[in-house]
Amino acid sequence: QAERIHGCRRNEALGKYYANQFIPEEHRDHVVDEMKMVLAGKPTQGFENPIRIEGGDEIILLWNSSPLQDAESRITGLIVCGQDITEFKNLMRGMMEKSSLARLGEMAAVVAHEVKNPLAAISGTVQVLQSKFDPSSQESRVISELLDRIEAMDRSVQDLLTYGRPRSPRFAAVRLLYALQESASLVEQDPTFPDIKIAISGPDVTIRGDQDLLKQVFLNLLLNAAHANSGRGEIRTVVEETSKQCRIFISDSGPGIEPEILKNIFEPFFTTKTRGTGLGLPIAQRMVDLHEGSISVATPVNEGTTFIVTLPLLSS
Repeated sequence: QAERIHGCRRNEALGKYYANQFIPEEHRDHVVDEMKMVLAGKPTQGFENPIRIEGGDEIILLWNSSPLQDAESRITGLIVCGQDITEFKNLMRGMMEKSSLARLGEMAAVVAHEVKNPLAAISGTVQVLQSKFDPSSQESRVISELLDRIEAMDRSVQDLLTYGRPRSPRFAAVRLLYALQESASLVEQDPTFPDIKIAISGPDVTIRGDQDLLKQVFLNLLLNAAHANSGRGEIRTVVEETSKQCRIFISDSGPGIEPEILKNIFEPFFTTKTRGTGLGLPIAQRMVDLHEGSISVATPVNEGTTFIVTLPLLSS
């Protein structure tokens, strides 16, 4: 059992210092302190720590430890029992995330009601005010800037509502290339990215999905790629098909993503941009999850970033 959990044979571990062999460095001192307490005669129960197994993966073990004593009550070693609780911890984390999302959905509904309606009224009033000035006047230009800010606030509220309380997908047959082309057209027509070109290639597969939700996924990923390209150059979008799935590769030629940033990109509200809610990628991930698909990212150093969306084909 210990060999199976650790991914290491008995003869490969004998004679080696356990902490150095299996405990990640950032947790090593804490684990050693716990073992010293047991050797001092204080048993531990319910002590958790990660261990690194073959291949570099980490799992969580729950330890119960007692001192091993000889006939004269001298401590000569340890009796340690460890249980792999990784699956349990992941299950609990998933339940907590669902609970948090439910609370976020309730909050989003309140925000949408309390903010979106007043924003619409403010926008209408400001547009009436703008109509009283000459379009070329300084006053009109200032009001246009104000309307842009109001629109940005409205998009932020809508992002929060979309993430916190997404609608259920309406599944139907969706031509993948059509959905990609529709999303690409919106990005290419965006005045923020006048020099962006999006190349789409691959088979015209049909998938089972909600066309509007999938277009939102592709739009978010393409906008992300356009920002990474600093608004110029080509974004490559390639479709590949297997017997049961299709994969969509969306690649930019930007600087890539630093490892410390990469681990947080799907976290809600995390952003490196001066403007934005940090919900674009989390929304894309949630919508892909609703389609029983997956989304991942590859970002070799200085070679751009590729997001890979995997979705089931209609036949599967």
